[in-house]
Amino acid sequence: MIRVQSIVLVLVVLAGGFAWGMAITHQAYDFDEVQRAHSIWMTSQGLRPYEDFLECHPPYFALLAPLARGQSDPGAMLASLRWLAAIGNLVFVAGLAAVALTSGGTRRIPAILGTALVAFHPEVIKFLAEFRIDGWGYALAVWSIVWFLRSRAPLRHLGFGIGTGIATLLFCPKLALLPPLIVLMDQVVARRAPERALGALATYAAGLSAAGGLFWIWLMAEGIAIDSVAAYLVRYHALSNSHSGFGYGLLGALIGRPTLTVPIVVGVAAWLAHSIRAKSWPNAYLAALALWLVAQAGLVSYPWKQYYAPWLLFACAFFPCLYDAANRVSRHAAAALIFGACALSIAACVVTGHAQAGSRDVADLARFLRILDAVSNAEDRIVATPPFHPIFRRDTFYVWFNTVDPAGYETEQIMDAMPRQRDRVSEQAYRQELERHPPAFVVFAADIYPRRQAATTIAFLDEHRYESSSIGNVTVAVRPDRLEQFLRNRTLP
Repeated sequence: MIRVQSIVLVLVVLAGGFAWGMAITHQAYDFDEVQRAHSIWMTSQGLRPYEDFLECHPPYFALLAPLARGQSDPGAMLASLRWLAAIGNLVFVAGLAAVALTSGGTRRIPAILGTALVAFHPEVIKFLAEFRIDGWGYALAVWSIVWFLRSRAPLRHLGFGIGTGIATLLFCPKLALLPPLIVLMDQVVARRAPERALGALATYAAGLSAAGGLFWIWLMAEGIAIDSVAAYLVRYHALSNSHSGFGYGLLGALIGRPTLTVPIVVGVAAWLAHSIRAKSWPNAYLAALALWLVAQAGLVSYPWKQYYAPWLLFACAFFPCLYDAANRVSRHAAAALIFGACALSIAACVVTGHAQAGSRDVADLARFLRILDAVSNAEDRIVATPPFHPIFRRDTFYVWFNTVDPAGYETEQIMDAMPRQRDRVSEQAYRQELERHPPAFVVFAADIYPRRQAATTIAFLDEHRYESSSIGNVTVAVRPDRLEQFLRNRTLP
């Protein structure tokens, strides 16, 4: 049986690797990928996130700035960033398998297989294929968890605080609740004396403080004020999340994917039932994870893949519990669970990978971005929103992307509620930016601009007699002195 399971696991990994590779090279670029790539390029030009241009992601951009220096092909840069992210995601997924082996208390193959089945689901591959720095943050956090669960070193709480603190602050704030829950549940389940528990919590807090100190030193080195980071990483997202028009958000996204969530819910139920029946304390990590999964599902208002995919990946730790429950019922039931899930996974990966192989979305957007570079000069300022935004051109506006919400609570409304930032989104500020840096062109694509910015820009274009033209089916307003250059280059191969 073990040999057969090993063969099936290899087939799942091969099929999943095929689908993942096809997604990396062919899946359409997401809004965030182009936005982050442009932020990395601007940082490489000496500009500072939050200070010189709008950003609402963690300030890791300077780490990747060397990748942007000397680049002239936007397609090549986006591809290199995707492969860089893929390495981080691979380390992250391997860490999840190691956590499942450490905390699941079950056979090795089901623990690894549960991770692979979730990671190679088409809905999760969409996330793993994109360029997001999150994977590196998750990888650092997950391997810190593995070390914490396996280590008996006296200062393991200190190291855990440093590792997960850096991962949270520099790469992935979504992780903020899970590490402290792990430390807390570790003390509760172990039923340690109050003084020992307080000592462990204090040591963990010291590790967090050390991570915070390193983060502050990093910000000082980059010339970024800590209050700007607080405004755009905490206040900005808190306002956006609290006014979200996405309804149930993350919970709704999970409910809409029952092939993934139902087995996880059953696995959690099996874990709880077994703990109660055995009259034993639950596994500390699984207890903390269950609390975190519930908190995330209830608190996060966004339904996007960068929220539901990590939720599902972390939740795969409960697959071994599901397998053990099936095995207690019958070995045949456990075998049916394993082989049925694997057959569906392999078929889905082959179909998804084959479909992606025929897509031209990546090539078409790379060509579009190359044309935008060709129809303008290196010193030109532009107005565009991702993903139809040239990576290697400076923006006219400080606000160069728009956080769009179904309820209409967009970037301007968010910044209106931030006293020190609201002046940046006034019509007067927009007008001054346009007069100071008249854009070589303005791209009118599917993603909308903030309302006041759009109205001010349209009035400016009319006053200065910008010419309306197009690249494919995308409308572009061109400054008169750039029109000849635009027409000469807009059909480049």
